[in-house]
Amino acid sequence: MKNNGTIYVINCPIHQKNRSLLLESKRKINHTNRPVEKEIYAEDVVTYTNELLGCSQRDENREDCKKCHLFALKQKQSVEVFLGAKVMA
Repeated sequence: MKNNGTIYVINCPIHQKNRSLLLESKRKINHTNRPVEKEIYAEDVVTYTNELLGCSQRDENREDCKKCHLFALKQKQSVEVFLGAKVMA
């Protein structure tokens, strides 16, 4: 994850798996012009971010967990354009 010119590496297999899938869905959103497809891929992003936000191994004191949680929140907010208030429910 990149933040203010600094690259953060999140050492977590759950994060890495979901991040990869999430970024692929976002890439698909950016490469299609069809609103229906954008909505489908945006829903996929929400699914992957919810998995990260609801992680059973989350530890509030671990920096990796804090960074992962922040990453997931930002990604979820980024698809609000396609899904509106449904994303935040």
